[in-house]
Amino acid sequence: MESSFNSREAEKYLSRHLEKPVPFQRYAAVKAIILYWEDSDGFEEYAKEADELKDFFQGLQFDTELCKIPVLCGQDSELELHSFILEKQKQLRRRMRDLDEAPCLLIVHYGGHGDKDDDKHATGIGGPQERRSVWRAFHSGGPSLRWYAIQQSFLHIEFDVLLLFDCCYAAQAGRGAGAIRKENLPGRVELLAAAVDQTPRPGDEGSFTKTMIAIMRKRIEQDGHVSISELHRILTHRSSALYTPPFHVNIRQGADERSIVLEKLKEHDDTIKDWRVALDVTIRFRDGFTQARLDDIVRWLRAQAPKAFVAYTDVNRVLENTKQVNDFVESKLPERSGVVAQSLDTSVLEQIDEVWSSLQQLIHKYTTHHSMQNPMGNEDRMEELASSFIKRVDDGYNEILEVIQRAVMMSDLSSDLTMIDKALADPSSRLSGIRSQLRLRRIIYCQERPELRGQITATKSSVPVASARLMEYKTYDQHQSPKDIQNMEARIGLLAEVLASQKPESFRCLQLHEWKHDQDHRRFVYHFSIPDNYSVEPRSLYEAITKLDRQSRPTLGERLTMAYRIAKAVEQWHRVDWVHQSISSHDIFFLKPKSRVSRDRWDFEAPFLHGFDFARPNAKPSVGRYVENIELDMYRHPDRQGETPLGHKKEHDLYSLGVVLLEIGLWRSCRDMVEKRAKDKQKLRKQGVSGDAAGEVERNDMVKWLKGAVQDSLAHHVGSDYRDAVSTCLTSSFGVMHDDERKSKLLDAMDKMVLQKLARRPII
Repeated sequence: MESSFNSREAEKYLSRHLEKPVPFQRYAAVKAIILYWEDSDGFEEYAKEADELKDFFQGLQFDTELCKIPVLCGQDSELELHSFILEKQKQLRRRMRDLDEAPCLLIVHYGGHGDKDDDKHATGIGGPQERRSVWRAFHSGGPSLRWYAIQQSFLHIEFDVLLLFDCCYAAQAGRGAGAIRKENLPGRVELLAAAVDQTPRPGDEGSFTKTMIAIMRKRIEQDGHVSISELHRILTHRSSALYTPPFHVNIRQGADERSIVLEKLKEHDDTIKDWRVALDVTIRFRDGFTQARLDDIVRWLRAQAPKAFVAYTDVNRVLENTKQVNDFVESKLPERSGVVAQSLDTSVLEQIDEVWSSLQQLIHKYTTHHSMQNPMGNEDRMEELASSFIKRVDDGYNEILEVIQRAVMMSDLSSDLTMIDKALADPSSRLSGIRSQLRLRRIIYCQERPELRGQITATKSSVPVASARLMEYKTYDQHQSPKDIQNMEARIGLLAEVLASQKPESFRCLQLHEWKHDQDHRRFVYHFSIPDNYSVEPRSLYEAITKLDRQSRPTLGERLTMAYRIAKAVEQWHRVDWVHQSISSHDIFFLKPKSRVSRDRWDFEAPFLHGFDFARPNAKPSVGRYVENIELDMYRHPDRQGETPLGHKKEHDLYSLGVVLLEIGLWRSCRDMVEKRAKDKQKLRKQGVSGDAAGEVERNDMVKWLKGAVQDSLAHHVGSDYRDAVSTCLTSSFGVMHDDERKSKLLDAMDKMVLQKLARRPII
């Protein structure tokens, strides 16, 4: 007999299984694969329809890939396709794991020829034919492959699968329905087939794929989504004008009875500012609570709740957000349980204990006060208290996470591949930001050691692939030797692995989608995905400083936030042991939000770092040769100005950061500052004045003038703390005499002497 729950037990059960809000969208990631033969009769028409479907899926922000099935002898075509399908399944499974088991969808579309597969006397591979799903490269003759054998691999996976087959006898793929049913697996497998028998070829009237695209586009434009069962219903109606009615079958039911739904993927910032209204929902049961009924509620909320429904909309949800930290501090730390907890030294534990005690006192004070208040007629005051409480809890929560992240990333743990892998397996690494930073550190660690590069496993971002792209070009001149170009290409690829890996938002870097070697124009091209809430109108910091009119310029508050986030991003990259090597106002940019309120201004509080170079710390520059450029030298550390064999160090990045912070503080380009001083020097020379004051402009002059600008007027514009932070960067006055290989003491000093001072707002 199934056990029952009382109300309190049922509440705990649901809380445990709905710790996170109900997803804003049905799938966290969608991978679409579009298949057709690379050389067959009607190849051009199939390729054209494949491109149309790819454009449609990419418009929905689906990660879409075309695959041409090779025309090979024997079983080779089947083996090649089977290997490709298995690899894509593994990739999506890894991504699903990185997304904390959020629902994912794999779409497979095939456009080509099908085989009747009805020769009962066949003696070849597979024995007598049983009218199963077989694909052919040509209408008659030529190679074929047994899709029904490949399809077996879809019956044991945990994500949803949608099969869209546009070929003759496509419905035969549905013969496997119910053959293997794994009801404990949440994934569903659905087939939408063009025909049971014959179907028109691409380009002919009544094409299944063209009609399907048109209907999906129309329904999504009208309703925002379309289910496969609804799509099948519309396709079977005479108004669709298909040659033959399509066939729809549930090959595997999955955990709940729902048809797969297609909709555009969107990023969603699930923060407290998104909540607009709270609504309590009461669910009554006639026969009490059982685990089966509670599981039904969980599946219902996760799969079919309205988009507007997100759950946990009050202060209690914020308290729930601290659960991971609470479990770590109260359970893991005292017993030093797990690799992450063991990596923290005594001083770190003391910092965590201090912040945690203050946070606990705050929570106790608020909950006690809140329970004694009568909300009737006092709603505004209660909302004000709640907002203040939420902010203070979030600040404390983030401070603890920051302490843990810094300690873990600079501990001995992050300098040993075996320990990094053990830390990734430790559940405590799920604490916000730690796991993604460890993965990034793993990539960089392996890149530093050629013998380990085969162990690099880059983890792609959970952000959906956007159709909008931002290009970055890394060029080389015609004098480069083939060997130099080959070396550059290898290093460009290594940098791409880093830029394509999943990173916390604090790294302030767009997600790399792909890169190419454009040999005709002697350049490498990076394709970065633009977040869905931004338009493709980048504006560099240099352009913002030199070209924007007064109405479009950022406010003082925006400039201070901008400066802090740029500095924080540099520190985050340094913690995983990566140096930017090219920090300047030319390589920091902003995007325009799509929202109507702010679409006329750039989002100055969300800067993005760009223009990364590749070289290990202390190694020589990697891409191209040194180019005499006085303007870029203004951002370079004195040791890096000119053609120098010296490698790039973290101190060099921090000097460049100081120049950028100076520009933001004065809202004036360093070029303008230096040119004014150079003109003054030239004027003195023309007047016949001799000596250093009227001599030729040298590189040391630029450094001296920038430091002078800091002392002359920076505090007047943005306060003394800001001035001190910039001065520390430009003079390298971090007070660190002896440091370890990864500069952990330097980064701790940078946090104290730069970040903490930038975080303090001047009193205006």
